Amino acid sequence: MLDIIEEVTRSGRITSTLDALTDTDVREPSALPGWTRGHVITRLALVIRPIVLWRTRRTRSAVSAWKVNHPR
Repeated sequence: MLDIIEEVTRSGRITSTLDALTDTDVREPSALPGWTRGHVITRLALVIRPIVLWRTRRTRSAVSAWKVNHPR
Protein backbone atom coordinates (compact mmCIF):
# COMPACT_ATOMS: atom_id res chain seq x y z
CA MET A 1 0.00 0.00 0.00
CA LEU A 2 2.84 2.38 0.75
CA ASP A 3 4.18 1.92 -2.77
CA ILE A 4 0.81 3.05 -4.11
CA ILE A 5 0.80 6.10 -1.83
CA GLU A 6 4.34 7.01 -2.88
CA GLU A 7 3.47 6.65 -6.57
CA VAL A 8 0.36 8.79 -6.20
CA THR A 9 2.41 11.43 -4.38
CA ARG A 10 5.11 11.39 -7.07
CA SER A 11 2.64 11.64 -9.92
CA GLY A 12 1.04 14.78 -8.52
CA ARG A 13 -2.29 13.86 -10.12
CA ILE A 14 -4.33 14.22 -6.94
CA THR A 15 -2.68 17.51 -6.04
CA SER A 16 -3.20 18.99 -9.49
CA THR A 17 -6.82 17.81 -9.54
CA LEU A 18 -7.53 19.27 -6.11
CA ASP A 19 -5.82 22.55 -7.00
CA ALA A 20 -8.14 22.91 -9.99
CA LEU A 21 -11.33 22.56 -7.92
CA THR A 22 -13.30 25.66 -7.00
CA ASP A 23 -15.36 26.06 -3.84
CA THR A 24 -18.44 25.34 -5.93
CA ASP A 25 -16.86 22.14 -7.30
CA VAL A 26 -16.12 20.90 -3.79
CA ARG A 27 -19.73 21.49 -2.73
CA GLU A 28 -21.06 19.40 -5.64
CA PRO A 29 -22.42 15.90 -4.98
CA SER A 30 -19.99 13.01 -5.34
CA ALA A 31 -20.75 9.53 -6.66
CA LEU A 32 -21.43 8.49 -3.05
CA PRO A 33 -25.06 9.09 -2.07
CA GLY A 34 -25.31 11.94 0.44
CA TRP A 35 -21.64 12.88 0.17
CA THR A 36 -20.22 15.98 -1.47
CA ARG A 37 -16.82 16.01 -3.10
CA GLY A 38 -15.64 17.89 -0.03
CA HIS A 39 -16.73 15.02 2.21
CA VAL A 40 -14.74 12.56 0.08
CA ILE A 41 -11.65 14.79 0.03
CA THR A 42 -11.80 15.22 3.80
CA ARG A 43 -12.20 11.49 4.35
CA LEU A 44 -9.21 10.71 2.12
CA ALA A 45 -7.11 13.24 4.02
CA LEU A 46 -8.12 11.76 7.38
CA VAL A 47 -7.34 8.22 6.23
CA ILE A 48 -4.01 8.97 4.58
CA ARG A 49 -2.55 11.27 7.28
CA PRO A 50 -1.73 8.53 9.83
CA ILE A 51 -0.12 6.44 7.10
CA VAL A 52 2.06 9.33 5.97
CA LEU A 53 3.03 10.16 9.57
CA TRP A 54 3.86 6.52 10.25
CA ARG A 55 5.94 6.30 7.09
CA THR A 56 7.82 9.50 7.91
CA ARG A 57 8.57 8.44 11.47
CA ARG A 58 9.62 4.96 10.36
CA THR A 59 12.02 6.41 7.84
CA ARG A 60 13.49 8.87 10.33
CA SER A 61 13.81 6.15 12.98
CA ALA A 62 15.59 3.86 10.56
CA VAL A 63 18.04 6.61 9.59
CA SER A 64 18.69 7.47 13.25
CA ALA A 65 19.28 3.82 14.12
CA TRP A 66 21.68 3.43 11.21
CA LYS A 67 23.66 6.49 12.30
CA VAL A 68 23.97 5.14 15.84
CA ASN A 69 25.17 1.75 14.59
CA HIS A 70 27.47 3.21 11.92
CA PRO A 71 29.35 6.16 13.44
CA ARG A 72 31.78 8.01 11.21
